[in-house]
Amino acid sequence: MGFEQLAGGTGSSIDFRSDLGLGSNELSWRVRGSVRPLEHHVLRVYGSIPERYTGSKVLTRDLQTRTRLYQAGTEIESVFETATLGAGYDLDLLAGATFFGGFHGDMRYMTSQVSFAPAPRRDLDEVISIHELVPCLGVHGELTSLFPFSRLGRAPGLGGFGRLTFSMTPNFVNYVDLNLGLSLRIQFAAGPILEVRGGYEHESFYHGEERISGKLLEYSRDGISFSLGAAF
Repeated sequence: MGFEQLAGGTGSSIDFRSDLGLGSNELSWRVRGSVRPLEHHVLRVYGSIPERYTGSKVLTRDLQTRTRLYQAGTEIESVFETATLGAGYDLDLLAGATFFGGFHGDMRYMTSQVSFAPAPRRDLDEVISIHELVPCLGVHGELTSLFPFSRLGRAPGLGGFGRLTFSMTPNFVNYVDLNLGLSLRIQFAAGPILEVRGGYEHESFYHGEERISGKLLEYSRDGISFSLGAAF
C-alpha cells in the first residue's frame, strides 16, 4: 500500500508484513460449483469465505501518509479483510475422454480493505479499500492419464491442470490468478467421481482508483492449494 503527502510529495510505501505485522502463513477457504450443460460448455460459480487477519508491529522507520507522520517506535495495530464472489463460463475448444482445454470469462466481485492505527486502536485511522466488479478472461486446460487397472471401481486417472485468469482492466484493477497442479480422479462403479487436487497458486492485484485521494493498494500471495471435489 502506498500514500502521497497532501503537498504532492511522495509518501511511504508500506509493506503488509514488515511494517504492519500481518502474518505470512494463513488459511483461505473457497467453495466452487460447476455444471456442464453441453460437451464444450461449462458454467461456474465460486466464492471465498471472508478472511480477516490482524497484526501489530512497533515501527522501525517513519511512515508518511497523506494526513500524518508515524514516527519510528510507534506501535501500530492493523487489520486486513478480503473476500471474493464470482461466476464464469468456460468454452472448451478441445474436449476428449481424457483432456479438455480452452478459454474462459469471469465476472469477479472483489472486496479488500487494509487499515491501521496507533495502539491501542480505537478507530480506523488509515484505510485503503476496494469493492469492485471486475471482468476477467483466461485460458485453462487439463489432461488425465488412466491407469490400466483398479480395485476401487472404474479406472482412476492421474493428471495435471492449469488455469490462468487475468483482468480486462489493467489500468483500473490489475488482477492475475494462476493455478497449476496435479489431480487424482477416481470413478466408482456405482456412484460419483471423486477428485483430489493439489498444486501451486499465485494471486495478485493492483488497484489505483484511489489515486485522487493519494492511495494505492497492491497485494499478492503465493501458496499451496488443495481441493476435494465430486461429480455426479
